Amino acid sequence: MSNPPLPPDSNLSTTVKIEATVARFNLGARAGLLATAALLADYILTAAVSISAGVGIVTS
Repeated sequence: MSNPPLPPDSNLSTTVKIEATVARFNLGARAGLLATAALLADYILTAAVSISAGVGIVTS
């Protein structure tokens, strides 16, 4: 099952809210919270890796 398309003006908080709602509905409250925390950690780590890669390219 694929995720529904997001509207073009959506931002990260809207995406997280939608995914958290779907996880809570499908998995229950505790599992939904765990899935939401994992998604937020994934977004944070992705941003950190992207920033460090950009800094590495600029400084090389």
